[in-house]
Amino acid sequence: MRIMPACILAILLASTASAREFGADPHLSSWRFVAGGEGPYFLAVRPDGLGAAFDAAVDADGHLADATIEVTVRDGLGVPVPGYPASQIWIAPLSGPIPMCSWNYPARGWHPDADTDASGVARFSLSPRCGGWGSGDMAVHLLEGTVSGGVVPMRWASADLSGDLEINLSDTGMFALDLVSGYAFRADLDFDGFVNLSDAGRLVRLLGRSCYTGP
Repeated sequence: MRIMPACILAILLASTASAREFGADPHLSSWRFVAGGEGPYFLAVRPDGLGAAFDAAVDADGHLADATIEVTVRDGLGVPVPGYPASQIWIAPLSGPIPMCSWNYPARGWHPDADTDASGVARFSLSPRCGGWGSGDMAVHLLEGTVSGGVVPMRWASADLSGDLEINLSDTGMFALDLVSGYAFRADLDFDGFVNLSDAGRLVRLLGRSCYTGP
């Protein structure tokens, strides 16, 4: 029995379509720091999204560093997936929640700048809209699971110490306690290893900012 070339093509297309029905494959997908560094990196974030961008992170030596992240989303055949939604790609701590502004208002938390491009690549470069703080490693996630490539050595802190997504008097109270105690990572807003008047000044200048305030 002879199978016509058109039939063979139809079978191949059907097979590919069937494989893609399962969406992205987190095990075949990957992430990397664009600048090639290993970290850890520290990012000063704000609920209003006007904190440090990924290319203005701080490295372990206290210097400015580019921590921009690229994620390549691939399907079960290892083929890049264009147009994969940014809302289904995110970075999160290995333990505990992250106080993140909702996707709908405004449309940026620890998500990439946009959906994946024609090469299946999405980039994290804009400052996240979130609060709280995190001193441990993170991971890149797709809707289908955790992306391969190991942990993301990224820490963050915000003047929103309480994580309620608004910088207010509750944060000043927490900061005062940390200042008296000597040191706490969450209050070290400039990542210099000290909690002092420099950090206090940053906090005071940002009072009243929240997810719902603009530039």
